[in-house]
Amino acid sequence: MLKNIFRLGFLSLLSGFLFACSDDALNIDNIQPAGDTITVKADTFHLVSSWDTLHSIPSKIKDETFLVGSITDKVFGQTNAEVLAQFTCPFGLKLPANVDSTSLTLELKLNDTYQAQGDSIVTINVYRMNKKTFSYREPLFSNINPDLYSDMHDLLGTMNFKAGSSSTVVIPLNDALKKQLMDEAQGITNTGIFTNENSFTNFLNGLYISVDGGDIMLSSSGSAMLSIYQMNMYLFSRYKNEAGTYVGQSSIFPANKEVRQVNRIWHDYTRADAGDLVRLDEAEYLSSPAGANTIITIPLAKIKQKYGIYVNDKGVACLANGQMLSVNSAILRVQIADTTNHLMTVPPYLLLIKKSAATAFFNQDKSIDYVTSVMGAYDSNTQSYSFALHDYLANELKSATLTENSTDELLLIPVDAEYSTSTFAYSNIKYSSNFYGTSVCSAKHPTKPMKLDVVISGF
Repeated sequence: MLKNIFRLGFLSLLSGFLFACSDDALNIDNIQPAGDTITVKADTFHLVSSWDTLHSIPSKIKDETFLVGSITDKVFGQTNAEVLAQFTCPFGLKLPANVDSTSLTLELKLNDTYQAQGDSIVTINVYRMNKKTFSYREPLFSNINPDLYSDMHDLLGTMNFKAGSSSTVVIPLNDALKKQLMDEAQGITNTGIFTNENSFTNFLNGLYISVDGGDIMLSSSGSAMLSIYQMNMYLFSRYKNEAGTYVGQSSIFPANKEVRQVNRIWHDYTRADAGDLVRLDEAEYLSSPAGANTIITIPLAKIKQKYGIYVNDKGVACLANGQMLSVNSAILRVQIADTTNHLMTVPPYLLLIKKSAATAFFNQDKSIDYVTSVMGAYDSNTQSYSFALHDYLANELKSATLTENSTDELLLIPVDAEYSTSTFAYSNIKYSSNFYGTSVCSAKHPTKPMKLDVVISGF
């Protein structure tokens, strides 16, 4: 890995030197170590770009964060987020018969980052999933249909929450569910819901945590998108002991990895200021979760023709003069087009991946291989991302099936990832569940077009 890092640094310096020498292609034909001629060429290839929307993303067994809220951005329109969640039970829960006060609450622990408008009021409604639940292993996606799980007739609680007012949203739940839990814990009923997880989820299929938004017009007070890192139900009780002293007790019902939670996400792009997400020639769009992706088309045939590349009978890619091809550098730089015209935060990481490889990458939790996939981190100083594609390009150009019209589509996707400074490697890469969005310079941008700078050599 260190070898690759040093190689990339050297090749970037070489590329910068070559492009500084001339705006035209550079051809050095008379470098002759040990009597051999080395050919070096540097070129810039302009690309084709477009954007499309991702309608859903798979839900992991346990996501790091969940979004709840509804917010309208003037570029990206309205984004809505809700949660359907199962909860675990305290096994063998028992409470004394002389309980004199109880309460049942749903508590949502919030990250300190959120996006808000106006007075930032989010109306959160909690419904019982009274139709069915989901199994631990079934595949679930962000476009989940809540109508399959709840008829929304059993409203357990509601809360008008002002974003930023607290790090916890506490929603009191109704007495009917509280009584069912208390009767079982006190032995008044004996249905066995606290004996195992299956029994409990059959009793309480889960909660549908909904927000006012989507087809419901937002109030003038504004709206917000909240980020949740923990969801728990709490059953609070108190009773007098033999000494006449009140003793308090709380029982926790966590939404954890032992059961399933799904973040429902949907977008209404028609609520952008322009009436629709504007397809400007100079900009493409990226957003998450389950939002907009940029599609980049690599002109493989044009690159092949530029250097006269062919594949010999040994399967080796060669230049027109018969020398063996080496792709020294292939740098794709993606510049941010505008960071001031919307509420959403610029994604910290982007994955650039062959369109044909994207589904398997996420479904099988693969790691980047630099041939079909590569990562780019946001550089706030240059307001750009940089992708090293030399291994990808070398692999594509050695294909004997390239035709005179061959291209390849790569997807640019916002992702969540972990980066190790000790191994210089990314891990745990998945579709981003965070609220990100930005516009990037397209291939047609007048001053910062998306382009691929290539340095090749022949030996």
